[in-house]
Amino acid sequence: MLKAIPIGIFAVLAATPSFAETAAEAAQKIAKKRGYSAAETKCYVDTFPAFASQNAKGKWRGPRGKAANAYKATLASCGVSR
Repeated sequence: MLKAIPIGIFAVLAATPSFAETAAEAAQKIAKKRGYSAAETKCYVDTFPAFASQNAKGKWRGPRGKAANAYKATLASCGVSR
């Protein structure tokens, strides 16, 4: 989708990715794809946005490095192993 952004007397068209979604929406899709139970899905959807970040292409990804340890521990407390 293209959006017109007025700049002075010119309008610049900016492309917005069609997959633009929130971290919670991405988590919901991931949980469904992985076949999580309702309780696991709720935990995942509540946890993922707190740790996730977007890459250069706008896709959501889980944490890397030291943050990944806290992320895994939080999910493990809910019974989610991945």
